[in-house]
Amino acid sequence: MLEKLRELLQDVPRTYYDFQRSVLEDCADNEDAQKKMIDFIQSNPEATTGDILVYLDDEVLQKEPMDIIIVDDDELYDENGNEIDYIEDGNGE
Repeated sequence: MLEKLRELLQDVPRTYYDFQRSVLEDCADNEDAQKKMIDFIQSNPEATTGDILVYLDDEVLQKEPMDIIIVDDDELYDENGNEIDYIEDGNGE
């Protein structure tokens, strides 16, 4: 079934490698997810990569939406909302 999903993803308009890989990885160990994705793509042949990713996240994987905080590119904030002037790279630098 995963091979069928792979074939369908290759035919999505304006498909790209990272999109295909992401969907396949998210569905690899879940035959129910594979079936839902195959059914969705076959029922919606004009679906875009964005449509498919939204369906995968919202309907198949049922991921919770993430909060996005938009800041000026020269202002950074930590998880508590405190302004910081650099980002540590994990090595204390």
